[in-house]
Amino acid sequence: MATKKITINEFRSLVKQIIREETDAATASEKLNNVLSSTSVSDFVSKFKQIASDSKVQALLKAGLSDGDQNDESVNYNEGTLSVGGLIPTQSEIGFNQSIANILTDQYGSLQSILDGKANVGGPIVTYNNKYVIDGHHRWSQVYAANPNAKMQVLNINGDLNPTAILKIVHLSVALKAGGVPSADPKGINILDGITDKQVLDAVNTNLSDKAKKIWASKGYNDNKSIAKLIYKNLMMLIRKNKPIQGAPGRKDMPQTDQPEGSKSSEKLDLLAKGVVNFKNPKPNDITELKVLLKRIINENDNNNAFNAELKNAGADISRILGQELKNRGQLNEDLITSTIITILTGNALIGYISKLSKQLFKLLNWKKGENFAEKVHHWAHENEVAFQAPIKRVLSVFIKDKDTLDTTTKTIYAIVIASMAINYGVGALDSLAKSDWFKSSLSALKSVAKTDEAMVNSYPAIKYLLK
Repeated sequence: MATKKITINEFRSLVKQIIREETDAATASEKLNNVLSSTSVSDFVSKFKQIASDSKVQALLKAGLSDGDQNDESVNYNEGTLSVGGLIPTQSEIGFNQSIANILTDQYGSLQSILDGKANVGGPIVTYNNKYVIDGHHRWSQVYAANPNAKMQVLNINGDLNPTAILKIVHLSVALKAGGVPSADPKGINILDGITDKQVLDAVNTNLSDKAKKIWASKGYNDNKSIAKLIYKNLMMLIRKNKPIQGAPGRKDMPQTDQPEGSKSSEKLDLLAKGVVNFKNPKPNDITELKVLLKRIINENDNNNAFNAELKNAGADISRILGQELKNRGQLNEDLITSTIITILTGNALIGYISKLSKQLFKLLNWKKGENFAEKVHHWAHENEVAFQAPIKRVLSVFIKDKDTLDTTTKTIYAIVIASMAINYGVGALDSLAKSDWFKSSLSALKSVAKTDEAMVNSYPAIKYLLK
């Protein structure tokens, strides 16, 4: 099926859009990389909250599969079970109330499974390298408080990064689903700061339900004191043996993989496993949407006619400037026409226009550097050489009757424009361009004219290089 051609107005609109998109993406990339360089998780979260909902940041975050390497950010995980007694918390706050509420009320019907040693707390917690709790600390701590020998279901992330780096990466994945950074606060005192036996007994006396009491009794704990004594002993063991990692953030700075409400933790980990989350030096051109725009801009089938028109219009604009300058000078002696044209070419009006045109096309073609640029110019400009030069030659023919002089002067102007574009990409691009068969005649004309006037050489940096 034939590709739909775009109009010149659509083409110009696309150019403006891609420049705007690139600028916005560059800003988002700078902000996101600054966030990722944060040393502490808390600092990371504080900064990330300010930008996480930005549409360009979101686009960068989900560009892991379009950044040139689909596997560089793949973080795998597996489902399994782990003993709660061997796990280490990665947060510095674990709320007392959240840790014991369910084992005193059995609100969610999990107490029996916990005491039986195969805890079913409504879903797996998230761990890292079979050792660190990433999300689900309060489900872990409630199981630990009742039975530290129990096992529970986990979604275990595997990798060689430190735990705090994993916390940041999981935050990024959650933000892709939640559109921001959800948080939660601990309830009650922080058991990691210490707990007393009286505090535990008071909690049991206040909260123990008849339903939970019967389950505890079935395991030999027939009164409140015996239940409180066991819970206190287990919590003290947790405090002593399962100390948080160094640099562990508070509860409010931890990733919430069950957010947004109704979603599953596995959905966020699937994004990591597939390599979707773009956490390694996210760059503007990683964004899929940006690449789609770029592809449309550079696809010859889409924009060849539009680009032809752009070059042709540029030639017409230059010819208007030349024509006006020549008319302002009145009747000219043909013997002086070349030096007159040089004077006009090195004037502010034409230099300003050529500079503006070169900058515009430089931005348009700035998806590759060096010789790749010259190859693109070769592909397009060679096709449009005649179309570009025609309006210029038409104006000059009014004043220049000698065909050779007319051709030479026209090609000189053409060579100045194309060379001005190429010099932005460095001498490699200029060398490659100068060797192109289609450009050699223009370059020859440029050299023959430029050598006669120092102003030409000084006005256009590309000419100095081409004359070596």
